This record gives sequence, structure tokens and C-alpha cells, in this order.
Amino acid sequence: MIEEFLKLFRLMPFVLVSYFLISGIFNSNFKAFLVFTGIVISMVVTMILGKMLQSKLYTEISSDQILERIKTYSIFNIASTPFSVVPLSINIYTFLLSYYSFVIFTNDPKQTKKQNIRNIQKQGNHNWFLMVFLILIVILDMLYLVVNFKNIGPIGLSAVLGAIFGVSWALIIGRRNWAMPSANVVEKCGPKDMKYSCSLNTSGNLITSV
Repeated sequence: MIEEFLKLFRLMPFVLVSYFLISGIFNSNFKAFLVFTGIVISMVVTMILGKMLQSKLYTEISSDQILERIKTYSIFNIASTPFSVVPLSINIYTFLLSYYSFVIFTNDPKQTKKQNIRNIQKQGNHNWFLMVFLILIVILDMLYLVVNFKNIGPIGLSAVLGAIFGVSWALIIGRRNWAMPSANVVEKCGPKDMKYSCSLNTSGNLITSV
């Protein structure tokens, strides 16, 4: 039972990536596809930097020991070689956490201070479960990697890069392309905001209405 749970836990980050890809392609959700693109860019850059810094990240163990440690978290391999020398799961989680934290709690310069406070409160109320889930999954994945991988350097590098790219990607694509986790909660005009005007003669009888 525990082994099955751990397998599902290790597959979860790639399930999340697949969700954004499928939503972007099959649901024609361009904003979700942009999130997928940002995650991929974050992972690619993290893999490249991890490879470049491999000798500095792993200073006390041999190449064979490095591979054995990497295989404790690596799910996908290429010809029995790990896909990345640093864990990508924590990179994905921190990317999503920083991305959604930024898009939910960032002020809109086109709105007043009171409007921004009200909208942020509403977004927080609508998406508290998502934020709690992402925080918990980051903590759990970090603990899993520290206990099993026993090397904080590669874990920290991957986590920090994910957080940086999450915020940077949101800034790059712009507010109009943000994939908000819930419907836009900005108040819109409704029936309660409708106003009517009319013209009356001196007797008080209705003449015209608009």
C-alpha cells in the first residue's frame, strides 16, 4: 500500500504537467498552455544548470553513487541514464506555488486600492484549497527528497529555480495571459446596477420612459 502511494506521489508532478498540456490543446485553453510552456522552460533550464554544476553539487561521492542517488527520485530515464541530475518534481511544485501566489495576490494597477483589496480577498477565499495543497505538496516533496536523496544542494537549486521562474513567467506573459485558478471575481454590472429615468408632466402622469 505504501509503495503504491509513493509511486503515485512520484508521478503526481508529471500528471500536473500533463493536465496543463491537455487543457491547452484539447480545450483550446491558451492560458493553460502558457503555464505548461513556463513549466517546461523552468525544467529545461534547471536540467541544464544542474548538469553544468554537477561536480559542485556532488562533491563527496563517486559518479556511480551519484547515479544511484538520482535514481531514488528519478522516474524517467534515457537508456538507464536519469533524465535530470537534479529533482524536477520540486521544481514543478515551486513553479506552480510561486506562479499562482503571484497571480492571485498581485494588485491590478488599473484598479483602486479598495478594489484590489476586495479582489485579492475574494481570490484568496476562492482558491485557499489550491494554495494549501501546493504548500503541503512542496513540504512533503521536500521532506521526501531530503530523507531519501540526502543532498540538499540539488534539491535547493531545483526548488529556487522553480520559484524564480514561476514569478518571472507570470511577469513575462502579462496579466492578460494569466491562467487564474478560478473565475474572474471582479464585480460586474448586473440588474441591481440598472437605472431608469422618466419624464413627467405637471399632473404626475407618465409621458415617456427610457
